[in-house]
Amino acid sequence: MKADYQEIELVFSNLMKSLDGFFVPEELLEIKEFIDYGEYGLALETTIDIVFEERKLITNDSFNLIMKLSSLMHIDKNITSDRLKEFII
Repeated sequence: MKADYQEIELVFSNLMKSLDGFFVPEELLEIKEFIDYGEYGLALETTIDIVFEERKLITNDSFNLIMKLSSLMHIDKNITSDRLKEFII
């Protein structure tokens, strides 16, 4: 299955904007570095881990963008949703 990398990068760009103010700059930089190197799976996994482990609240928009990335990248959306649903504001 071929992923649409341009769409993935666009969704990540929107996600990073939506997380600004919820994540500290160092967390955003870590995610951005993975994106810059084309490591989209690691970028998404890191985003989810930061929310879950640091108990970060995210907006519904951020959640929807994460779910869209999960779909685009063929990652199980149920697992992603289960990990994040309690952190949506």
